[in-house]
Amino acid sequence: MTTATAAESARTAGRPLAGWLCAAGGGVGVASGLVTAFVPPAVTMDMYRYPFSPGAYTAAQLVYAANHLMLLAGLLGIGRVRAAHGASWVTGAAFGAFGLLLLTGCEIWALRVTDMAVDGPQSGPLNTAYGVATIASGIGLILAGIAVVRTGRWRGWARWTPLALGVLVFVIVIPGLFGTFLEARLAITAWMLAWTTLGVALLLDPGEIFLIRRRHLRQLRLWRHR
Repeated sequence: MTTATAAESARTAGRPLAGWLCAAGGGVGVASGLVTAFVPPAVTMDMYRYPFSPGAYTAAQLVYAANHLMLLAGLLGIGRVRAAHGASWVTGAAFGAFGLLLLTGCEIWALRVTDMAVDGPQSGPLNTAYGVATIASGIGLILAGIAVVRTGRWRGWARWTPLALGVLVFVIVIPGLFGTFLEARLAITAWMLAWTTLGVALLLDPGEIFLIRRRHLRQLRLWRHR
């Protein structure tokens, strides 16, 4: 195995795992979003845990927390396959990772308000933390997405996927959160569905396919000119 081959193998070693985790995280997010939106309410809307019973709420929060960590694997996977580099990528990855980790922490923190009302003493700080985390995630994804576009390693639809994820935070997710409960759940569900496309992009790695094709074409040209 040559040094270049070894480096390429090391670079792509974590790609399938990051891709599968991100795609699965998006799928889990879609499923949990739809369940949350349409499950028969066990409590009134003035309870923070609406629409769940205490046990179901605990399970849901743990699923949400795991979901954010799976999405984080997808975000970091962009750098692993070198689909982005430079200052914009580093800053975007940092903001995005901070946002997703803070969202994870918020889901655990929310377990403390299981039996509290929506306007309870802890709801204000918790909601603020959710807001900061969401905005940080959106900014991070936009910066990371700009880096992916500029790098140009990914081709076709994959090249625009991270940027679209960031834009969706501000055009769908945040406006949806200011709507009704159903609108908020559906907005988040749509965002989760978009995350699955990032997982697919990581699994396919269109840049790698492009590079392999270009390498084969170069070898074919050299063979023809012998």
